[in-house]
Amino acid sequence: MYCKHCGTVIAEGARFCTGCGAPVESSRHSAPAPPPDRPAQHQGPPMPRTAPPAPHSQPLRRHQNAPYPPPRVVRGRVGYSPRINDPIFAKYRSRNLVWAVIFTVFMFFAAVIGFYIYGENSSDITTDEAISQGIILGLIFVAFGVGSIINRLRKRNWDGVVVNKTKKVHRDDDDDDNNATITVYIGRKTTMRYTIHFRDDRGKKRRYVFENDPVRFNYFQVGDRVRYHAKMETYEKYDKSRDTIIFCNLCRKQNDIAADTCYYCKGPLLK
Repeated sequence: MYCKHCGTVIAEGARFCTGCGAPVESSRHSAPAPPPDRPAQHQGPPMPRTAPPAPHSQPLRRHQNAPYPPPRVVRGRVGYSPRINDPIFAKYRSRNLVWAVIFTVFMFFAAVIGFYIYGENSSDITTDEAISQGIILGLIFVAFGVGSIINRLRKRNWDGVVVNKTKKVHRDDDDDDNNATITVYIGRKTTMRYTIHFRDDRGKKRRYVFENDPVRFNYFQVGDRVRYHAKMETYEKYDKSRDTIIFCNLCRKQNDIAADTCYYCKGPLLK
């Protein structure tokens, strides 16, 4: 007798199938279930076994007449960038002007309050005299502040050419800028002072002086055309096609020429 569920041969008198555990019907007249179909085995000669492909004895190489392409180098563009008209530059100029006014007002009141405190705690001068002197000193600060603001507003852009570059070691106590003898004294701070000389379109000589920045010094070369942005007090090169770096006109920090915005202040780069 066979199990009608799995086809396993069941011994006489067994109550459960030894193959699947199903209960065995007690009827002796139940038709035996045929064994389950099994997949037909392959008949005929054995299939030949294919050997795995042999590894290359030598690595594949590029043809000698097909050299590798050179790495892609991103360069700047030629011409002055129109991105100087971006609203962020106008916002930066307005913010600087507001801070200049705030600083001027602060210096005026600082002078008046400082002299008032001095007059209250000193027997050498009366309080009224101290306040008067504080007002005079405060007005001097205001005059300098207003003059600085007016001078900044009156500045105009100019285009020019780099005509010379100089550098020298500068000491804090060096009052003679024409001193050609350079001596480093122990305990005195020394800096490398760089100067880039321009001649603008009107023939006027101009200078750009900064310290301890050889990268900026090498960025400008003799013969480069340059535009001075007066409101930002920064410089922009006309031909940037040979450059791999660029300086931000907002924070004045160095960036890669491939970048569109400054990594530090997120301002647009003039490229």
